[in-house]
Amino acid sequence: MEWKDKLTILLHIIFDLQTIHSQNFIHRDLHSGNILQNSQTDANIADLGLLKSVDTPEYNGVYGVLPYIAPEVLIGKPYTAASDIYSFGIIMWEISSGKPSYYDRKHDGILAKEIYDGLRPTFAKEIPLIYVQLANQCMSANASERPSASDLQEYIDSWAKKAFYIKIFKDADININKHESESSNNCINTMFSYKSIARLIGSEHTNLKDSSENQFCILDNLM
Repeated sequence: MEWKDKLTILLHIIFDLQTIHSQNFIHRDLHSGNILQNSQTDANIADLGLLKSVDTPEYNGVYGVLPYIAPEVLIGKPYTAASDIYSFGIIMWEISSGKPSYYDRKHDGILAKEIYDGLRPTFAKEIPLIYVQLANQCMSANASERPSASDLQEYIDSWAKKAFYIKIFKDADININKHESESSNNCINTMFSYKSIARLIGSEHTNLKDSSENQFCILDNLM
């Protein structure tokens, strides 16, 4: 998939997220398995079951797909709009790579602790620097440093429309080595419900109860 199509998908996703945030709601479970792709470039956020008003930030455990959970949430802080932005940053990495995040790692307490300590997905060298910088800002450990959904929409829209940025991404299309990944078409999301966050972070060998299922995933169409 060319970058212009990837940017269009991101624009659809961030438009939906900005709409959610503008109504003073938080999604709290944003991940690639919750993105429905209606066509090659038409994608929408789905599964609003955990949607919650920003006015009710009480903590009642951590629920979601581990790689997308913001580090502050992992230590018991409430979900915020910035937590959704962290999840969007992970999705930006996935769309750039065509792979599920941490596809080669077990989603357990060890990974959770490493994420809290600063582990983030690494971008390929062919990915445009402006894209990497924005995605990394979304995944900042400091929630206050993450951009808003409306800012993200503005940035990505300019990449898709302004000639200067269009050339950057066209050049990236030329430079990217196209190769098959053993996991590129194997998107399995594992949902966890954590009531004891101390047990999750504190134990390196926690055997977490989980439920896994193959879900429709936008990553299936990115390569």
